[in-house]
Amino acid sequence: MCSSQNNFPIGIRIPNSRRAALERAAAMRGLSVASFIEWLIGRALGDAGLIEQPNPEGP
Repeated sequence: MCSSQNNFPIGIRIPNSRRAALERAAAMRGLSVASFIEWLIGRALGDAGLIEQPNPEGP
C-alpha cells in the first residue's frame, strides 16, 4: 500500500490529502469517516433512483 493512502474498514483507499476533509464532514454529522462514506454512497444511490432513501437529509 502506498504511504499516501489509508485503508478504512469499508475497504476504500482515501488519499491523505482528502482525509481531513472527510473527517471534518463526518464530525459535522457526528459520524465516523467510514459511516459518513457509507451514508454518502447511500445518498448517491438514492439520488440515482437505485435504492429507496428513507432519510435523504442524513442522520
